[in-house]
Amino acid sequence: MLKKGKIKPGYYVKGIDTTFTFLIDFKNSKKTNSHLFCVELIGKDSIKIIYPKDISFYSVNGKSYKKHINNKNHFFIEELEIGKVKLYQRGKIPCDYKNLYYILFENEKDYLILDADAEDIEIVRLSTGSNGNSNGSATIGISSSGQNEKFKSFIRTYFNSCESVVNMVRADLLTVTDLQSIVSRYNKCSD
Repeated sequence: MLKKGKIKPGYYVKGIDTTFTFLIDFKNSKKTNSHLFCVELIGKDSIKIIYPKDISFYSVNGKSYKKHINNKNHFFIEELEIGKVKLYQRGKIPCDYKNLYYILFENEKDYLILDADAEDIEIVRLSTGSNGNSNGSATIGISSSGQNEKFKSFIRTYFNSCESVVNMVRADLLTVTDLQSIVSRYNKCSD
């Protein structure tokens, strides 16, 4: 496990307590490890594995991970963008081997989940509880043909208040692989 990461200063939050410590920063955040647990260095020869059921948040080497619960599965989602729209990402985990994006709009309590790797884009709405974790799900269908057209429809539906973002996606200047850039542009949009 230590070969897959480097020891870096970090912290984790449990309840109202924050613990500053040394954590393992996994070299590639898409690795399952970052989404299933964090690893604390205890002394020079010992480690402690901390699971999402035990803490609500951790941060190491500029990357932050928030606990998320879906269908009794506990895992971490990585913060990619924070603003009017928050964007999180989760790599493949044993319960569903999908790379997912979690999108949370300002003043909303439901995440939209986008499976960008699927041939047919599927967007799932998860209701969040008061603790920010999901407690149910329903699928939102997008009716158009082809992944690119479905993504354009998704952007027109949810990002329509920023004309420049909608136009860049419509012109194929931004695609599903640019989701982080799209959210960043949307958060800075003054349309």
